[in-house]
Amino acid sequence: MIHTFRPVHTDQQGITFVEILVAIGVAGIIAGAIVTTIFQVVIMNTTASDHMIVARQVQQAGKDVSRDIYQAQTIVLAEGEAQDPPGTGFPLTLTWRDLELRDNVVVYRINARNELEREHSRYDGDDLLSTKTTIIARHIDIRPEKTHLDKTLSDDLKTVLVFTVTATKGEQSETRVYEVQPRPHQKEPSG
Repeated sequence: MIHTFRPVHTDQQGITFVEILVAIGVAGIIAGAIVTTIFQVVIMNTTASDHMIVARQVQQAGKDVSRDIYQAQTIVLAEGEAQDPPGTGFPLTLTWRDLELRDNVVVYRINARNELEREHSRYDGDDLLSTKTTIIARHIDIRPEKTHLDKTLSDDLKTVLVFTVTATKGEQSETRVYEVQPRPHQKEPSG
């Protein structure tokens, strides 16, 4: 016995209006879900990217300032009206004599673009040999409660420089505190 299938509705010639509305509704839901997902991925990526940027900026600032403090023989924090931005202890001036008996002067300051910059000058006696300015970190929060230099005494009564640095980009912010104990051959920090 052979069975054949016969169309149930032989008079149907297209799709109904209700079927079109259902298809448009389903397509709208799918498109909305796709747009929402893409938007969330972009926002999360931007947030993660901004956080990585500020974390790297404060890390780099701490690394470079700490390295130079360890090397310095003289450390001077700005005082009073000489501080720029006010209340931060900047500019920070560090000096040392290298193995070639050349004098080195490094000045850390925060510029008008909220960047921590390092100016390194080398001298042979009174003759300036070279000066190089490098941007160490960007997006620095210049409010004194966020970024500043202080000196304090450790438990064993040795001077410790405390460098608090905050970087902010978008809604992301990162703060780190670096405590650096100068080497014994250094003069006590002034300021």
